[in-house]
Amino acid sequence: MSKRSANRVWEQDRKASAAPSARRLRIRAYRAGDRRGIAAIIAATALRGRPLSAFFEDEKVLLKLFMDYYLRYEPESCFVAEREGRVVGYIMGCKDTRRYLRLVLLRYGPQLLTRVLARVLTGRYRRIDTYRTLWWALSRGWREVPEADLRQFPAHAHLGVAAELQRDGFLIYLCMVRLGDALIRHLCEQGIPGLHGQIAEPGNQDFITGRTRTLYDARVAAQRRFTLWSALTGERWYLKLLTLNLQGDRTHLRA
Repeated sequence: MSKRSANRVWEQDRKASAAPSARRLRIRAYRAGDRRGIAAIIAATALRGRPLSAFFEDEKVLLKLFMDYYLRYEPESCFVAEREGRVVGYIMGCKDTRRYLRLVLLRYGPQLLTRVLARVLTGRYRRIDTYRTLWWALSRGWREVPEADLRQFPAHAHLGVAAELQRDGFLIYLCMVRLGDALIRHLCEQGIPGLHGQIAEPGNQDFITGRTRTLYDARVAAQRRFTLWSALTGERWYLKLLTLNLQGDRTHLRA
C-alpha cells in the first residue's frame, strides 16, 4: 500500500472515531446473555452479509463449529459491540488454535458427523447449496483453506457485524476496528506471540486486508481461490491468510 493510500486509511479511521454514531457504540467483554445475539448475527450475515442458510441449511452444525468452542471454553477472549442495549457485533478469539482443533475434533466431531450423515441419508437436507458445501468440504476444503504457522501465530479470531450496521460505512468500519483492538490488547496482555485469521474477499478487492495491513501491520501470508463462495455467488473469491506479530513494540499501532 502506498504512503498516500495509508494516509487515507488513517484519515478514514479518524473520521469514523469522531462520527456522532460512534458515541453510541460500546465495546465490552462477552457475557453469557450475549450468546443469542451472537448466534443471530452469524445466522444472518455468515456469507459477507448473506444468511448462513445461503450455503448450509443446518444452523446447529455451523454454530457448533464456529461459536460454541469460543463461548464455552474461552469466553474471556470474546468481546461484543453493543448499541442501544443490543449486540451488533462480536469478535471471538482463541489463544491456542491447536487446542481448538483438538476439542472440536474430539468433542464435537463424532456427534456432528453422525448428524450430517443421518440427514443426508434420510434426505432431510433439501437445498442443493447444502450438498455443494458438503462436497466442497470433502474434496476441496483442505486445499483451499491456507494454514498458519501455529508456533508463530497460535491465536485466531472470528468476527461478525450485524446487518443493520452495514448500511453505515463508518459505523461498520469503526465496529470492526474497535473489536479488533479489544482482542489484540487482550492477547498481548496474555503474552500470545501471534494472531492469524482468514478473510474472504471477492475479485481484486482488498478493503479488509488493506486496512488490516495499515492499522495493525498485518501481512497476507497466503492466498487461495475460494471456489465454494465463487459457486454460490457467481463471483471469483479468494481466501486470504492474514498473520499479525504481537511481539515487540506496538505503541505506534492502534493496539
